[in-house]
Amino acid sequence: MPLVSPYVLKTALEGTGCFLVDGGMGSELLAQGVPPNGILPANRLYPEKVSEIHERYLQSGARILTANTFGYCDGDPIAEYVREGAFLAEQTAHFSHLPACVWLSLTTSFIRNEREAIPSLVRHRAVVIETCTSLAHAVEAAEIVRAAEPAFLAVSFHFKSDSVIPDGSDVDDVLRDIATVEIDALGANCGDNPEKFIGVMARMRLATDLPLLVQPSAGIPKSSAVERWQYPVQPSRFAGVAKTFLALGVRFVGGCCGTTPAHIRAVYDFCFREANEAI
Repeated sequence: MPLVSPYVLKTALEGTGCFLVDGGMGSELLAQGVPPNGILPANRLYPEKVSEIHERYLQSGARILTANTFGYCDGDPIAEYVREGAFLAEQTAHFSHLPACVWLSLTTSFIRNEREAIPSLVRHRAVVIETCTSLAHAVEAAEIVRAAEPAFLAVSFHFKSDSVIPDGSDVDDVLRDIATVEIDALGANCGDNPEKFIGVMARMRLATDLPLLVQPSAGIPKSSAVERWQYPVQPSRFAGVAKTFLALGVRFVGGCCGTTPAHIRAVYDFCFREANEAI
């Protein structure tokens, strides 16, 4: 099955279907022994690991693959790592027998600091600017990406347990300021426990007609050793919360840190198996 064009994804949003996104890439690579500072370089050093994780998410039911492109480190050729990550995800989707769209996960720091590279990376691709902790930086990054003519653009914020992002902006602030940029979806990701996102998504649904996305983490891990992090939210609990998100009208549901192919499979079985797939 060929790679699904992001323009097909955008067109599909005109319907009523929902989309299952994959889970954590970084936490999966960490579990395989890749060091914390080696997540983006894994696209070059361990491409088979990255591709294998993408394939496992596809087999678990995800129909949107998130390229291993999230990160920023001074002094490294980050743009090339991003380019390589995009290629690996697109290659995996192209050669799979399952249909999938790919979106690039980018940080506001990368976009703002390496804006010269953005046009060649994002034009005609789907992009999600995620884990945004500063509203002003998110708006600036979205403007930069939008000017580069992506096929699809989403912005996702990191809300803390008190429903504000780290710079102190609440949901109403986010909705007001992000409305100044043309985006295709708005949402939240990361966080501590998935249940904490229910109120945030309910507030967004009441205040905007934009398609919503949510990708919570599987809780906060309990260990001092990164390679032994154990996330507390089990797949069945995660799937139950995903069902609530979909009932609220969220269109894109997936996972962030600590969510595994088992979490995505649980969401697929509980929420998507009986539905017609949108893409």
